[in-house]
Amino acid sequence: MIEYRKRSFGTVSKAKDEDGNEIYEIKELSFKEEKDAKNEGIPSTAIREVYLLKELNHVNIEKLIDILHSPKLFTLVFEFIETDLRKIIEGRKKKRKITTI
Repeated sequence: MIEYRKRSFGTVSKAKDEDGNEIYEIKELSFKEEKDAKNEGIPSTAIREVYLLKELNHVNIEKLIDILHSPKLFTLVFEFIETDLRKIIEGRKKKRKITTI
């Protein structure tokens, strides 16, 4: 597994299956395992993301392959896509000039 992005929620890595035929994106969300009143378990944003991704089936939305979890780690396995929406939007911003809008 190769880590290629670090975000505030955790890390995103790239991994190959055992046969080496498929490449996947592994999104690891870490959270604290505390037994106090502040502990809410898996963050609600992660639950919303999983729910939406399981419901959506579109060529322009990455496919959620699997979900793995442990007391301290929540892992989402996606199909691997070369780029992301942020890169596309940033690329378009650079090409536009204020006079063309």
